[in-house]
Amino acid sequence: MAISYFGQNGEIKKLDQGTAVSFCRFNKQETYMRTEMVFDDGTRYYLNPFHRYAGSSPKIKNRLEVNYFQTWIVRGVAIIGLFFFSWILFYLKRKMRGYHPPVTESPARVKKDKKPDDKE
Repeated sequence: MAISYFGQNGEIKKLDQGTAVSFCRFNKQETYMRTEMVFDDGTRYYLNPFHRYAGSSPKIKNRLEVNYFQTWIVRGVAIIGLFFFSWILFYLKRKMRGYHPPVTESPARVKKDKKPDDKE
């Protein structure tokens, strides 16, 4: 296994071969360093670079913001779409089964029960 350290403009700062542990000092003059590991089977790992900057934290130029109006529009469209899709599935399921709504008997067709005082 080989571990390489690259500085500014791709300059090789340190190369360790045949080891699984390595380190490299980040001098005060350097502002950037990246690490690359090459294994015996040819696999390469490129580790995240680190850099030096002045100040307490770097300034973020483009800060992400949530657009609540568009978010709720998309959610509304999704809910309406799910409702419409569910309605279509229900409709097709009814149609494929040959669904017939339950028939209730009309009062004219219902036989009247005999009263106890009626004689046959």
